[in-house]
Amino acid sequence: MESGESLVPWRPLNSDCCGSGCNPCILDIYAQELELSQKKLSESYTSSHLNTLNYTEFELVEISKQTDDVNIYRFKLEENEKFGHKPGQHVIIRQNHPTVPGSSITRQYSILSLPDETGYFSLLIKLYPTGQMSSVIRNWEPGDLIPMRGPYGILHKENLSNYKSLLFICQGTGLVPFLSVINNLLSDEENDLRLHLIFCIKTSSDILQVKTIYDFCNYWNFYLTIYISSPVPDGFKLFGPNKSFKNTKITKNDLETEICDNRKYILCGSEEFMTCIQSYLSELEVDKGAIFRL
Repeated sequence: MESGESLVPWRPLNSDCCGSGCNPCILDIYAQELELSQKKLSESYTSSHLNTLNYTEFELVEISKQTDDVNIYRFKLEENEKFGHKPGQHVIIRQNHPTVPGSSITRQYSILSLPDETGYFSLLIKLYPTGQMSSVIRNWEPGDLIPMRGPYGILHKENLSNYKSLLFICQGTGLVPFLSVINNLLSDEENDLRLHLIFCIKTSSDILQVKTIYDFCNYWNFYLTIYISSPVPDGFKLFGPNKSFKNTKITKNDLETEICDNRKYILCGSEEFMTCIQSYLSELEVDKGAIFRL
């Protein structure tokens, strides 16, 4: 039998209220019990030792291949431990320089895991053919201890509430920080923002986190557009609601149809990509304050 400490309060039906003005009402009691339960739940989890001032080593426990050049790296936390980040944040990883003894290199990587996940966290990392850090990461194996510090960067949810819609525009692994931000917004039942994700990739095989972004499409207020710059295989389709693809690079003309009042434009990708998109938006007379580079 479960202890009272571990039971989740059950919400009474509105009809359970007798309407006699009881103080406290049965619904008031439920609200109090729910608050206490959530407080105890949050207190039962701790955050990892991740911090911005010093590097903390985390044990790599699993590597899973996503595409030819993208892997997900899962790291160990304690059973009831959270990583301690917020949606859209990243960490900095430090490793020994591959060719210069006594030197180190650092790179930043967005956190794939949701903030509420416990027991582990994951990073999605693209490996570049001639990248210095990529050459080091290719040699990572489960059991390795990887030093990190952070988390850094944040897109405040309250800064988005003044808008009616959000347009997320990303390239490649720039999708990663958007995932937790979008999940956080869609999970909020009081949120009625309309969300549109534009995901720019080179080939159809470069679509990352397919299940996650397709699941987003089941929400009434979310839409996905994928731009694929290289030819797609015959018969290639995106199945299900609220999604489409265009077999071309994104252009200013494409963005012109997306310009509307009271919309926030959030960009993530390479510096070249974000500069190009921001230039398009500026030419389309989008206010600079409505553009955010993650």
